[in-house]
Amino acid sequence: MSRPRMHAAIPKASGSWRINDPLAMRPGGHVRRSSLLCTIVAAGMLAGETAAGARDGTDVERSARLLRSGTGFFVTQAGELLTSGHTVRGCQRVEVWPDENSRLTASLEAIDARLDVALLATHRRVSRIAVLRLGPIARHDPVFTIGYGLTTSTPLQPVVTRGRVNGTTDATARSLLVMQAMLYEGNSGGPVLDERGLLLGMVVGRYVNRPDLSVAVRASELARFLGARAATSRSSADRSPSEGPRQTLRDISAFVQCAD
Repeated sequence: MSRPRMHAAIPKASGSWRINDPLAMRPGGHVRRSSLLCTIVAAGMLAGETAAGARDGTDVERSARLLRSGTGFFVTQAGELLTSGHTVRGCQRVEVWPDENSRLTASLEAIDARLDVALLATHRRVSRIAVLRLGPIARHDPVFTIGYGLTTSTPLQPVVTRGRVNGTTDATARSLLVMQAMLYEGNSGGPVLDERGLLLGMVVGRYVNRPDLSVAVRASELARFLGARAATSRSSADRSPSEGPRQTLRDISAFVQCAD
């Protein structure tokens, strides 16, 4: 089994996109309107050479060039998963690693540029998927997310981060969750869970002038994007109370690579 071919994520901006809301928070956790710059948090935007020792000897592996990488999470038991659109846009090949011993070739099924959300299909059944939580979110509620590729030597070892809700905002006709959490490039596309392990959103960016504030597309937007696939909107009673968010993150998430 060949190893992932990648560079580690680095804690600085690799790209950017604008949303029409400011950083200053209103009382009650909403963001006032103004213009701000929010950085994309996709890992490996260093398009370039393959990491040493990661080739398996085939012509395809030798010629392919890693463009970027990030995180994804399964939303159907048929093996479909969500990730950020900018992580997989323009890829000739997408690979998904649910664990260190499983490399899956994925196909791009759908992408929404407005939301920066993409749906991938691996065509391999999985036992654990995200369960959406639809409804209000309170400021200061704890949140948890996960990221792959944050270290060079162990890209398949995910890092779980705990943060808290800072507020919500609507930008360019989409609903976003603002979180107090220091995230990096490999977190892009990662699920955001509450204390019960229910899905609140998906990480897509962070603020340039406040890197401790990160941004996620909310679960309600993800449900609309998934449409009939959003069978993940089951009752929260389906989630065992003994399962914490950290274990759930590891069970439903995967490392995503884009190559040309």
